[in-house]
Parts: sequence; C-alpha cells; structure tokens
Amino acid sequence: MFLEIIQDEFKDANVETDVHRVLNLLFLIKAKGVNLQINYSSLVYQGKLVQIEDEYIRVISPGFKKTQERRAVLSVEILNRYYSFNVFINKSNLEGVFLSFPQEMKYLQRRLYKRIEFDDLFARFIILYSPIMQTNQEEKILETRYRYFLQEVTRDKPNIKVLYQLLMSEIKEITKDFSLKFVYKDDIPQLTLSEKIMLRNNKAFFIEDTSKIESYIEPIKSKKITNYSDEFEKLIKEKGKALAKKEFEILLKEDNKNFIVSYLMIPVNLLDRPIGYLKLETNQFEKHFITLMQALGIITVVEIFSYALTKIRIHGSHFNKASIKTRVVNISMSGLLFEIDDESVYKYLQKNRRIKLMIPILGEELEIYAEIVRYFPRDGSYYMGVNFFKNRPGNMERLEAFLFENSHFQFF
Repeated sequence: MFLEIIQDEFKDANVETDVHRVLNLLFLIKAKGVNLQINYSSLVYQGKLVQIEDEYIRVISPGFKKTQERRAVLSVEILNRYYSFNVFINKSNLEGVFLSFPQEMKYLQRRLYKRIEFDDLFARFIILYSPIMQTNQEEKILETRYRYFLQEVTRDKPNIKVLYQLLMSEIKEITKDFSLKFVYKDDIPQLTLSEKIMLRNNKAFFIEDTSKIESYIEPIKSKKITNYSDEFEKLIKEKGKALAKKEFEILLKEDNKNFIVSYLMIPVNLLDRPIGYLKLETNQFEKHFITLMQALGIITVVEIFSYALTKIRIHGSHFNKASIKTRVVNISMSGLLFEIDDESVYKYLQKNRRIKLMIPILGEELEIYAEIVRYFPRDGSYYMGVNFFKNRPGNMERLEAFLFENSHFQFF
C-alpha cells in the first residue's frame, strides 16, 4: 500500500539519472544525518544512511524486519525537495540494512513550507461563489442586475425561501405561465423528446416562435441553449431532409394546437447534475414571445439558484457543525491535503475549486480561503490538495505556532 502511495505521489516527478548527482545527494544526506524513510513490505521504517559504496548503501534502521519482499522505496526531504529512490534489499543484519545503490532519484518541486501530518485534525468547508460569466464586464452587469440574488448566495447558508421568491419575481416579468418539475429515474421513460434533450445535454431547451420551423431545427447561437437541431441532423442522415422536416412540423402543429407561442425549459442542477427543470411558456392569449435575450437572462438566474441549492447541500454535509467532519491529512503554512468520501462533492469541486475552510487550531477555528489545485482518488476515498489565498488577521501566526508545536511530534 505504501509503495503505491509513494508511486502515486511521484507519478509526475522529475527524474535524475546522473550517477554523480545521485552520489552527491547521498553524501549530503549522510553528512547532515537526515532521517530516511524506508517504505518496505507495507511498513514505514526510519533510518540513517551510514555507508555509501559503488554497489550498495548501508542504513541503520532499528526495528527493521526483512521479509520475502525484495523491493523498497527510500524517501527523504532535504534542500526543500522531496526525494524518492527505488532500491532492492540485499541483506539485513546487526550492522544494518544493505540496499542496492539507487540507479535514479525522483524529486518533487521545492516546497516553501514543511507539511505536518495528522490523524486527528478535522475541518469544515463551504464552497465560494465563482464568476459564471465569460468576461469581467458581463460579471459586473450581472452583479448590478441581480445584486440581491448574489448577496444571498454568497452567505454560508443561503435562505432558500428568499431565493425562490427572487426567482419567481424574475420569471413573472416574462410570463405567468410557468412550472417547476423534479425528475426522478422512474420518470425518464415517460419524458418527452424535448425534456430528454434538455436533461441529456444539461442545457436549456428553447423554442422562440412555434409558428416557424426554423425555431425548431436551426442551431441557436448560444452555448447555453439547445433545440431540436442535433436531432434534425441525425434524422436527415437516416431519412433525408424532406422527411426529417416533416417530422418536426408535426411537433410544431402540436404546439400550435395547444396555443403555445414560445417556451423555454431550464435544467435545475444540484452538484452539476440536473434534478428537474423550470418551464416557461407564452400563449396566444398573452400575445408575446420569449426573446433570446430574456431566455439568457432567466437561464443565468436559474444557474445562480442551482449554485445556491448546491451550497445548501454542501453546508449540510461538510460545513454544519453537526455534520461529518472532513479529515485533514497534512497541513503547512501554504495549504493542506484533505480527504472526503462523497464522490458527488468530489466531482463538483473539480470544477468549483474555491472554498472556505474552518480549521480548529489552539482552541479556536481559523477561517481560511483556499483553492483546490490537486485532486485524486485512492482506496475508495477522495483527496484534494489546496493552496491558501486569504485569511483573517492573526490566523497565520496561530497556524505557524500550531505547526511548530506539532513538528516535534512527527513519527514514521
């Protein structure tokens, strides 16, 4: 297990094969008396390098027990780098452990701060709002137009009732004919083609004008919106353009029979997965269309609403003081590595990487903002490495004192 962990950590590491560089590093480790870790036969031993020869090196490691396993991995931190050597166990006796001379060394880039490992440190976290628009100018317009919406979703636990009221007020400016439907697995076979297209692509489905076949089959110039255009292209290949067009004209006639002028369906997401959708319609009695600009505006509002739903979900599972705490594997002055068991949250955090952490340190919780920069699964759990980028005054001093105190109690 330990060998697999080391191999995973050094998967993208730099590799040095020059024998002189390897030899120089070994002499430096010996001269400074730096502790080596011997990862061997599912155990980790601590040792000192005492002899370096052309064919072998000798390490003193109290408690070392040789098994049938021949392969081992040496790891060491020196010069602010983390090194790893693959070696073979030649023999072990009262004089020490005799290992084959390393043919190469792997090393990870320099770390500014030492990481301290813990078994009993747990944190809470909540996601932070990240810009959803493509440009800063669009984001500023969003902040101005939906100021109250954004104020609510930036809270640690948004108020769902307030958000729902804000959502309804935006919808009613477009139409009074709307519905919110949740979709379950058992519902999928009974869904209409438009509902299946929307949920499959996780995009809004929009028919601007039911009197024009172009609204059904021509691509819409927006990455956030779809219609029947892809299905139309598939049908052309199967039946030809004339027959394909006739099939969608049947859908057009059906919509007109129901007095529908235009309609828009927007997926409502939880952790980036659709759980239902919002449907808006205008009819011949209202005598107006939903425009593309209106559609894009309400899609943005629903995206913010979906983000709020996800934030409330993560608050309940990972930030609420009564929820299961998140284990901190190791921590330094610049970041930490934490472990969770929730695959849905793990996948969501790969795209939404900014979080707020609450870490219990020296009798109080430190509030630190961080960005996830690394993530990997292992043995059924999910790991994420974060870099700190913002904190409250005094937090770093407390963290530094905590790490200094605990650095004297690290055993391998």
